[in-house]
Amino acid sequence: MRGMMGVTLVLAVVLAGATRTYAQEKACFFVAVDGDDGWSGALPAPNVARTDGPFKTLQRAREALRERKQHAAFQKGDLTVMVRGGTYFLPETLVFTPEDSGTPEQPVRYLAYPGEKPILSGGRPVTGWQPAGNGLYTTTLPDVKAGGWFFRQLRVGDRWQQQARYPNYDEINPLQGGWLLADDPVGAGAGAFGATVINIHNTGDFLEWEVNVPATGEYRLFLYAGVNMKPFGKDGMAGQTAYSVDGGEPIVLQGPPDTGAWDRFVWSECCVGRI
Repeated sequence: MRGMMGVTLVLAVVLAGATRTYAQEKACFFVAVDGDDGWSGALPAPNVARTDGPFKTLQRAREALRERKQHAAFQKGDLTVMVRGGTYFLPETLVFTPEDSGTPEQPVRYLAYPGEKPILSGGRPVTGWQPAGNGLYTTTLPDVKAGGWFFRQLRVGDRWQQQARYPNYDEINPLQGGWLLADDPVGAGAGAFGATVINIHNTGDFLEWEVNVPATGEYRLFLYAGVNMKPFGKDGMAGQTAYSVDGGEPIVLQGPPDTGAWDRFVWSECCVGRI
């Protein structure tokens, strides 16, 4: 995500609109992507010896402001942080509390450095890209491979990218194109795509689908279903059903959610599994 900041209470936080009429030397702290949280934060850029300069993170600037406000000598001093241009990746929500607030006489300001554009990002940088031929690039993310992290969006520069997948995403037919759909059932009462097939009431009831996949790999399972569990005191089907591949170990589904009626269908991602 780009430009996301979490705030628990009302606080004036401005990261765009600093003008050159506001003298940069009035800022008490600076933040820069090439800074260091071990420095004083009092300089807009690293010194020649790289022994002092701006902070690296907004979190450190926030802590420095808190410390500064505790000293009587600075109670009427400036409480402005200027943020240099660049992208700041936030590993967690940036939270401000009442102790971070200023007063009408002594406001707390977070300003973009004059003429520069800082970007606060809730994303994570992905590195280690290697050419894979035909204009493609690949990389390995250990956290994703271990199942500890999963992401839905990828951006290169300022452009959102469609992740490599099979089948390819179909912009012309996004609803039914670009999916490995279960084959239509055969026999009396067989329904087409989107048709209600059966109601499941009892423990042990099951449905069987046939999906042809090109290779073994990790697939995301989406169900197009209508659910009405409110009359039974439940908010949905999470944890109530499971799926297995070719009789393998069952994987408990975390959906689909309650749609309010058995004939009101929505798409929902229920799990990620290996086929």
